[in-house]
Amino acid sequence: MATLRSISMILIWILMMNCNSVEHEFPFDEATSCEDAGKFEFQVENRSGALDFSDSANKYFIRSVSEGSYDEVIIAFICNPTSQIGDTLNANTDVVFSGDLFKIKNSKFTGPVGTEFYYMILSEIKLP
Repeated sequence: MATLRSISMILIWILMMNCNSVEHEFPFDEATSCEDAGKFEFQVENRSGALDFSDSANKYFIRSVSEGSYDEVIIAFICNPTSQIGDTLNANTDVVFSGDLFKIKNSKFTGPVGTEFYYMILSEIKLP
């Protein structure tokens, strides 16, 4: 009987955890320009990278190498560029940034092995 009760309690706990989890959705609105954004992947805080511009995507992006790795690169296309991008921050500028990264549905982007492409809702960008 105790085993059945334990299993029931575990199932109830699992159901409660799933009901309380909130799906992190991409904030589609006029301020963003990433129509084919997918599900939330992860958040970055105060990460170093280099700001650049892609002519083919017509978007600014930040290229960032994962700490402790030489071949794991994140390319994050910025969906909500701030006014300081283009004004005070230009292509080929080292930056520190924070934001939410989202998968790109039907991504046409390719790169070397270890390169991952994302869309990003930028929450902060500054010079190092």
